[in-house]
Amino acid sequence: MAFSRSVATVGFFTLLSRLLGFVRDLVTANLLGVGPVADAYIVAQRLPNMFRALFAEGAVDSTFVPIYTRKKRQEAPAEVAVFVNHIFTILVLVLLPLTILAILLMPWVIRLIAPGFADDPQRFNLAVTYGSITFGYLLLVSVTALQGGLLNANRHFAPFAIAPVILNAIMIAGLLYAKWEGLEAGLIGSWALIAGGVAQCAWLYVYCRRQGLSLGFAWPRWTSDVRRFFKLVGPGVIGISADQIHLLVSTILASTLPSGAIAALYYADRVNQLPFGVIGGAIATTLLPVLTHHIAARETKETTHHFSRAIEIALLVSLPVGLVLLLAAEPLIRILFQHGAFDAENTRSTAQALASYALAIPAYMMVRILNMRFFAHEDTKTPVLVTFIAVLANGGAAWLLKPSLGHVGIALAFTFALWVNAVCLSFLLWQRGQFRVDRTLKRHLPRLAGAAAIMGGVLMVSVRLNESLSEVLVLPDFIYDLVVLGIRLGVSGMAYLAVLDMLGVARLSDIKKLLKRA
Repeated sequence: MAFSRSVATVGFFTLLSRLLGFVRDLVTANLLGVGPVADAYIVAQRLPNMFRALFAEGAVDSTFVPIYTRKKRQEAPAEVAVFVNHIFTILVLVLLPLTILAILLMPWVIRLIAPGFADDPQRFNLAVTYGSITFGYLLLVSVTALQGGLLNANRHFAPFAIAPVILNAIMIAGLLYAKWEGLEAGLIGSWALIAGGVAQCAWLYVYCRRQGLSLGFAWPRWTSDVRRFFKLVGPGVIGISADQIHLLVSTILASTLPSGAIAALYYADRVNQLPFGVIGGAIATTLLPVLTHHIAARETKETTHHFSRAIEIALLVSLPVGLVLLLAAEPLIRILFQHGAFDAENTRSTAQALASYALAIPAYMMVRILNMRFFAHEDTKTPVLVTFIAVLANGGAAWLLKPSLGHVGIALAFTFALWVNAVCLSFLLWQRGQFRVDRTLKRHLPRLAGAAAIMGGVLMVSVRLNESLSEVLVLPDFIYDLVVLGIRLGVSGMAYLAVLDMLGVARLSDIKKLLKRA
């Protein structure tokens, strides 16, 4: 139950962050819609976030946390602090010149990640302007990620989970200020990202100092642990950032499509990222230090238990959420985004992409969990090989599907690649004898699938509510959509929970206790 509470705690704050992120995206969609300005702004925002996943969170999650956890268990606090300061110093020395160089070469960077913009001067020039501002976020978020990794490894999960809440609140304020003052929303939003990055760093700096975990500069020394860190960090970065690499492939291909394709994929991905980030991120954040601890102590039973519970929690949530995003994509996008510059055609194209992305949710959850299992064994190379295979699958599928399906084909290729990734990782763990799950999970898996199937059936049948209620309820379109979708989700959700309770997979009383404790 302690692991479940940790997942719920991180998940709660991540959910709050994602909800604020939705508000930010609603404001962005209202101001920019789906067009050339939106495409440029989204590429500029995605650029530092992609490198953040590669250099910051990837390095911290895949390599720093396992080594730090082992050292904390075996060595004196002073020796552990020296290692932390070495990594912090090297991180700054690498990323500071990289950031400056990227800003100076931003026109060529945009040509690389969005080659289709080169034929569209408006999108290209805007992307260069916005990207030159937003890329500074890379260094800020890298320091934030290292601070968060320290706190997570010491089982202080909440502060790092709160940090994105601060970022999103500042970005929302910046966009609203631009709207009220009649300023250029893309430009103000880019500077708001930098301000949010500074605030995140300051927040975690204060909390780390309170816990005696503050970072400091030290003369870099090539110790055995530092050598091991850099030996593992390259493969680990690629392995944990598989979804970002897939999104980069999608962005490159979508830039060659007509204006609006990138924005439609982005808004669909943002909705899809709610379960990705809330559940997948929460499980991965809490699972890695726990698995590392039990594997180092050779506690096989505890390792199997936590690995099984992580898979069970992931499927318990991802199956119903995936069904909702698949079967109710259009009304959901219409309610969330169809305001201001975001019109009905934008809703249709975004909903098509969302339905395609929804099929990847269970696969994404499994990839995060399986990667953590490899990283806990300090194996970062295997996930890289699998990521390489998945990227090839993504590019090949997108190349085949894009001519006939456009941006929807790109979304389907992304989904296919994640399933390839999940299957390959599972097979390799099984070959090594490390894909061990307990009897509880084996008993619950078919029951989870059955409950999800019943929920999907209820969702499909409830589509007829649109026809029936339209004759009874005379409401504005937005309110009507909200009421009908709320009824559909409520009925199907209750059906899912009732079946889970009846089959003994998840008792309603246990879920209430878990939420109360979280």
